[in-house]
Formats: sequence, C-alpha cells, structure tokens
Amino acid sequence: MKAGGFQPDAFTFSSILRACSRLGALDIGSEIHEQIRKENLLEKDIVLGNGLIDMYTKCGALERANEVFSQLSKRNLVSWNTLIAGYSHQGRGREALDFYEQMLCGGFSPDAVTFVCTLQACGSIGALQKGQELHAQIIKENSDKTNAAVANALVDMYMKCGAVLHARGVFEDIPFRNLVLWTVLIAGYAQHGYGKDALDCYKQMQFGGFLPDAATLSCVLKACTSIGALDSGCEIHAQIVREHSLETNSIIANALIDMYSKCGALEKAEEVFKKLLYPDNIAWTALIGGYSQHKQGGVAMQCFERMQLESHSPDEVTYACCMKACGSIKALGRGQQIHAQIIRLQSLEKHQLLFNSMIDMYSKCGVLDIAKNVFDGLTNRNVVSWNALLSGLTQHGYSRDAVKLYEQMLSRSISPDATTYACVLKAYGDIGDFEKGHEIASHVIKQQLLKTNIVVANALIDMYLKCGEVKIAREVFDEIPVRDVILWTSMITGYADHGYGEDAISCFEHMKVEGLYPDAITFAAILKACGSMGAAYTGEDVHSEIVKQELLEHDAVIGIALVNFYANCGMLAEAQWIFDELPERNVISWSALMVGYAQLGKEDVVLHMLDMMVAESIEPDAVTFTIILNTCSHRGLLDLGQMYFESIHEVFGILPTIEHYTIMVDLFGRAGHLDRAVAIIERLPVSVVNLTMWHTLLGACNKLANTNLGMWAFEQLHEVDAAAYVCLSNIFSVTNQINAEQPPKQTV
Repeated sequence: MKAGGFQPDAFTFSSILRACSRLGALDIGSEIHEQIRKENLLEKDIVLGNGLIDMYTKCGALERANEVFSQLSKRNLVSWNTLIAGYSHQGRGREALDFYEQMLCGGFSPDAVTFVCTLQACGSIGALQKGQELHAQIIKENSDKTNAAVANALVDMYMKCGAVLHARGVFEDIPFRNLVLWTVLIAGYAQHGYGKDALDCYKQMQFGGFLPDAATLSCVLKACTSIGALDSGCEIHAQIVREHSLETNSIIANALIDMYSKCGALEKAEEVFKKLLYPDNIAWTALIGGYSQHKQGGVAMQCFERMQLESHSPDEVTYACCMKACGSIKALGRGQQIHAQIIRLQSLEKHQLLFNSMIDMYSKCGVLDIAKNVFDGLTNRNVVSWNALLSGLTQHGYSRDAVKLYEQMLSRSISPDATTYACVLKAYGDIGDFEKGHEIASHVIKQQLLKTNIVVANALIDMYLKCGEVKIAREVFDEIPVRDVILWTSMITGYADHGYGEDAISCFEHMKVEGLYPDAITFAAILKACGSMGAAYTGEDVHSEIVKQELLEHDAVIGIALVNFYANCGMLAEAQWIFDELPERNVISWSALMVGYAQLGKEDVVLHMLDMMVAESIEPDAVTFTIILNTCSHRGLLDLGQMYFESIHEVFGILPTIEHYTIMVDLFGRAGHLDRAVAIIERLPVSVVNLTMWHTLLGACNKLANTNLGMWAFEQLHEVDAAAYVCLSNIFSVTNQINAEQPPKQTV
C-alpha cells in the first residue's frame, strides 16, 4: 500500500494493530506504534491508543501497554477495560484489580466488560472476598440476570476460588443458561474433584437440549479422569465418534489420551494417539505421563525419544513426566541427562514443577544427597517440594531424618496435605513412635481424611500395626467406609506379623465375601499367616486359588511366599518342588528355602545351598549370611562360622550387620571361647552394641558359670532390662553349686 503511494490513516493503523494482536506480532506492532508516534496520532485518536494497549497486552508486553495508557491525554472506559483485561489474561490478577480501583477513583462506572475482566482476575488469584464484593455490585445493577457473559464469569470465578456451592447457587439463580455456562460448571466440578457431579451436570445439560462442543466434551472427559470413571469415559468416546465426529479434534483427542492414560487403559490411549496426523506437545505429554504413572517408565522414555525425533520441543510438564518415569525405573543416569538438558534451557529454570520432579526422581533413585541439594536450592518451596523429599527419606529407611524434615516444614508455616501425613505416618511407624503417630491421627480425623483418602487411611493403619497396636488399627479399619484391597492386605499383614494367624485368615475370608479379589501381596500375607500357625490345609487351599488365577508364573513374590509357607509347615518336599518350578530364582527365594531346611535341622543342606547359589551367580545378601551363621552356631562349627563371617565383607563386599556380630558372640560363647566373644563386642562402637548382644553374652556366661564376665554384661543391662537379674541369679546359683562340689577355678 505504501509502495503505491498511499498513506495509512488511523483506521488502517487500527486494523493492522488488531492483526498484530491476533498473531502476537510484537515487532510489527512496535513499528506501527513508532509511525503513530511520529505522526502525533495518539493524542488525536483514543481508538488508536486503545488498540496499542490491546496489542501490547496480548503480546505479553504489559509494561509497554501501561506506558501507552499513561501517555493517553484522554481515557475512556474501553481504555481501562483493555488494560484490566490484559493484566488479567496474563496472570497478573492483583494488578488488574488495582487498576479497577484506580478506574473507580477516576469516576468511571464499570460496565459488563469490566465486571467480566475483574471477575476473571479474582478467579486467577483466588480472591474470593473481592469476587463476592463484585457480585454484590453486579446484583445491585442486575447485570447477572441480563448479561450472559457476566453470569458465566461469576460461576467461573467462584469455581476457580474453590467455592463450588456458591458457583452452583449462582448457576441455579440464572434464568437463561447457555452452553458456555454449562461448560464452566462442568469444568469447575472436574477441577475440584467432583467428577460425579460433573457427569450428572453433563446429563442434565443434554436433557435440556444442549449439544456439547469440543470444550464441553474436553471438560467432561477431564471429570472422568478425576474419578477414574473409565466406563463413563468410554461411553463419551463412543458418543464423540457417533454423534460429533470430533475424535481427531486436537482438544478432544488430547483429553481422550489423558483420560485413557490416567485410567490405565494405555492401549486405548495409543489407539487415539495413532489416529492423530500431527500430535502436538499436549498429546505426547499425556501419553508419556500415562506410562510414567502406571510404572511403565521404559515405554515412557521411548515415547520421549520419539517425540524429540519428530522435532517437538518438550515443555516443563513433559520434562516433569520424564523425571517421574526415570524415578519409577531407577534410571538415574537418564534422569541426570534430562536435568542437564533443563539447565541448558534457561527458560525452564524457574519452573517449580520441574524442580519438584527432580527432587522426586533423585529420591526414588536413592541419591538423597543430590535430592537435598536440589531442595536446598529452591527459593520457594511448596508442600509438593517438601513431600518429594519426605517420601524419599521414608522410602529408603531414613525415618528419623524424615521426622526432622517434617518438623522443619511445620516451623516454616507450610500446611501439610494428605501426602505429607501419609509419609510422616510411615516414618513414625518405622521408628515405633506411637505417641507422635497418634497425634498425626488426630489431624487426619479432624480433616476427615480417614473417610476421603484411602492412602492416608492405609498409612494410619500401617503405623498402628507397626507400633503393635493391633486393636486400634482394627478400630480405625472398621471406621473406613470404602475399603480397597490394599487396606485389607495391610490388616491381614498386620495380623500375620503379630501372630494373630486366625484373625488374618478371618480377615482374608471377609474380604472375599465383600467381593474383593486378593492380589499377589494379599496372597503372600495370608500364606505367611498360615505358615506361622502351621495351618497347612488352609495354606494349600490358598495355593489352589493362586494356581487357578495363574499367578505363580507371573509373580515372584507369590513363589517365595509359597516356599516360605511349605518350609514353615515342615513340608520340605513341597517347598523344594515350588522352588524348582520358579521361572526365576533370586536371593530371597534361596534364603526362604534355606530357612526351611535350617528349621528341620538339615544344616548340611543349608551350607551346600550357599555353594549352589553362588554357582548360579546369585549373590548372597545379609539375610543369607544370617541363616548361614545361625546354622554354624547351632552346629558349633567355629572355624567354618569364622570363615563365613570374614567372607561377608572381604569376598562379597557386604557390611556385616549387628545381627551378624551377635550371632558370632553366640557362636564363640557356645564353643566356650568367651575371650573371642568379648573381642567381638570390644571392636564395635558402644552405641552400636544392643540389648540382644549383651543378653547373648550373659547367656554364654550363664552356661559356662563365668561370674566375673557375667557381672560385666549384667552392668550393661540391669538399668533397662529386668530379665538380666534372672540370668545373673542363675549364674551365681550354678557357681555356688560348683564351688560346693570342687575347689575354685580361675575364671576368664
């Protein structure tokens, strides 16, 4: 146009600015601004000024929009609305509300557009009180019943502020309802976990004659995702194909992939994904996230590689999903590569989501020092950051450190959530701190998490069971309205661990009556109960159930549990047969069979099995050597026991445990070598030597009637253990009897 000698006027500039706004063409818009400034058009035409404000806000250049606004000699309501809308849409709701207050002070009265923009600002920052003030003003002017956009914005604001009942109240009070209003309500329900209400709302909308569009269908699929309603999601998918032909619409397809992925229907998610000609980042991320969530981290990382090969640039959500995948398969090296990739992309360095996922990945991989370094490097830590590190500490047995971290979290005024409570309950259970765990229980009950969060309920029951409070655990269990297999399994395991075999079996039968199918861990727990009480017939019935479900071929846990069960019942032929039939034998299955032979006094077989195990390239662990050393101790095999003990560290690179040292004290004591038993104790730090070791030494002194050494062991015990008095009394009794029968001998 300019090449043809035509000069643009204000109308032309306005049209170009609108185009720049739509395209986000900031550079071209800035050039137009410069031409407008040179021709002094800004002072003459407020429409141009408003167009510039609109262009800059939509391109994200809010400071420049504010500069233009400040330079306007005259401002009208459109100027204010444009600036407020711009700040609101760019996520700076607080500043948008500040401009609204300035507008009122300037004598301007808000219109419907102003109300819509300010309500959006309130929703974006959760300013419920300010939103309610605006609502009151809107009612005063009757705009909520005469303007559909205002009504939609009100419902949306209340939903985004979490005031679901208020949103529903506004909705019910509106005489006219359009598709946008229904969609806003459904989206709000889905966002806050009211998936069932969202689905009911969707049905009401259809009965009212409204046909859903892509946005509505996307929201209702999100509702299915939030409550795991796979069947409802499949029905809606069929409706999409049958009535709307929208399956390849990117918004719908992405929602379908996300729904199927999160509900565990990964094959269906792949089917939808493959129908897309050009899957976008959201589709890729939904698929990667689904595989990560359902413990298929290897497949998730393959998807990530494919995504990059197809020239898609991962965003912060994609990287977070990949970190989760690396954590799930303990792929530390790959996780570190992604960490380095994120650091190179400086634009992603400020995303808290990413750093939380890094803490989680390093924690799950057991590299807790790096996880702590990432955590310490965060300037703003939210509850997710604390939970990621807490979870890692409890998962890897650092329960006391987890408790300290929890106390730090409270001192920083971070409010714990359900995940926090689940982690800290596990920590208190692991260290046996019943009182502190019971305190957490009061918070859980007060927040009604016992009835709404199955993970927290399970953690609470597990804590009580680990602290030996079986009766309280059962009381809590009975209060939970909906109990899943995991909850029943925890209760069965608790009964089995504490010797309540009959209660465990009763619980197992009750679970099946309620229509729940036991999983591999449930079967392992009930087999443990049967083995502990010698309930061979019941255990064989359980074995039959396992065979019917064809679980033995697919789950090593069940195979090991069966070996343990038959071994504990003295049925070594059956235990050996199960062991021989296992598709893969590991150190746990070998150790389970060793225990069985050891219990029946077949020590030669136990020692031979260690040689066979090593010959099959199975590395023995600490538990294996506990069995071997106990076998040597019971047989009095002093030299062989000494050789195995030394090989633990020298040959196999395992640090001997306190239990290993205690068995060696027992071995030397049984063989009459109290000097060597004392040497074992003296080479250990004082803080490491426990009551069991002192009792073992005292028992050896009792057997050998060694009063002096017995007194030394007794002095370590008498303040904390009354049983020490009994043992010492026996020593003196035996010593006096010996002294009465023969001349005194010098003691060690």
